[in-house]
Amino acid sequence: PSVLMAPTRVITTPLVDGFGGPAWNVMQRRTTILFDRETVSHSGDGPQIPGRKSQGPLSKLGQELSDRVGNTPYPGHLVLVGHSMGTILASELLRRFPALQVDDIVFMAAACSIRDIADSIIPYLADPAHQQTRFYNLVLHPEAETRESHAVHIAPEGSLLVWLDQLLDKPDAMPDRTAGRYVNLGLNARYLDQAVRRVDGSLWARIFIKVFPYAAHGEKGQPMQHGDFGAFSFWEESFWDPSTAGPYSRYPVRPAAVRSGR
Repeated sequence: PSVLMAPTRVITTPLVDGFGGPAWNVMQRRTTILFDRETVSHSGDGPQIPGRKSQGPLSKLGQELSDRVGNTPYPGHLVLVGHSMGTILASELLRRFPALQVDDIVFMAAACSIRDIADSIIPYLADPAHQQTRFYNLVLHPEAETRESHAVHIAPEGSLLVWLDQLLDKPDAMPDRTAGRYVNLGLNARYLDQAVRRVDGSLWARIFIKVFPYAAHGEKGQPMQHGDFGAFSFWEESFWDPSTAGPYSRYPVRPAAVRSGR
């Protein structure tokens, strides 16, 4: 079916490119106002006048969580899970509220950029207050990413992350590509390694990247599409564990590991 619908995708791909980009920009704007809202004032019948910025709901939540489970002893186990665009919010939350004590950070099919990981997650892990925190980045098999189909193969093939990198966002710099794609992690291996070593090379012991296997015939048991993660028990550690249900125990992000084939 994919081959038969190829002529149709010649038409639909430019449409997604043309209309999808502005829609993505609107979605990014909506994530921003979850943290910062700009009030406006009216002067009679004149134009609206921008006012001061106010806290958005996620800023208020972050402050409340930071106050409650920050540096004070907390008997529970706090896990921060983000999927797709949720990882953009999660990384920004930790950047703004570094006192928030999270035990495990779990990103699934992350739409945030590699640069977000370097600028937000890695500094958070390096903070002496978070010496036990672990970061898990869960990604689809690269073949599953590129072969995902939409609208009976009429729309361009590829997951949302593929669309972001190639159609909707089209970042100029390699580190600005999505962090939830296997291929982007490989292309940015040295960039990530340098980001870690600048603060503390030992952080690699607490960074795990899990790649789910590819089921050529659609066998169940692991996510195969961008939206599949919600169908699994993503709140359980067994789902994040790189040694479970995957051909790679850990993605070889470090250049030395890439050379040795580990």
